[in-house]
Amino acid sequence: MVRDKGRLAMYGEDGMKICSNCKIEKPRSEFHKNKANKDGLAYWCKLCNRAAIEQYRTTPKGKEVSKKKKKRYRAIPKGKEEKKRSDKKWLATSKGKLFKRKDKLRARYGITLEEYDKMLKDQGGVCAICGTDNPGVGFDLFLVDHDHKTGKVRGLLCNRCNIILEYPNDLNVAKYLR
Repeated sequence: MVRDKGRLAMYGEDGMKICSNCKIEKPRSEFHKNKANKDGLAYWCKLCNRAAIEQYRTTPKGKEVSKKKKKRYRAIPKGKEEKKRSDKKWLATSKGKLFKRKDKLRARYGITLEEYDKMLKDQGGVCAICGTDNPGVGFDLFLVDHDHKTGKVRGLLCNRCNIILEYPNDLNVAKYLR
């Protein structure tokens, strides 16, 4: 260690510096830049600094600060684009698809995924009108049929029956609508 104008500077030999936190001698490249310090480097090494930041982020104050920082970043165009990309990527995962399905059922029809599954089970896993077990070309799940005036859910339909509901001349459709 070297004396620097009355203060103890944390320097080792050959361009090395001693971290004031972990007291380990490390290369100068292991320290962040800090123009406020005489040597132009931070007192703590990058590893100690990262650990302190992670620890701070687990505190209630740290969580609040991180949340505000993220909110400010997401308000600028670059942040909005990043959010859109990350949301799209997450929604492509199985967890994201499940979340999207649950949210869509709740928002549009006021039912949960469990209620949807119960309705499908009560219908025997088939369309409420024609009795097919195939939801239709390009569809993985049966569609939720609801009364557009009252919002009341009537049943689960295949794509074909959902379309022919507009024309209730079919005997099965008229019986279903009663």
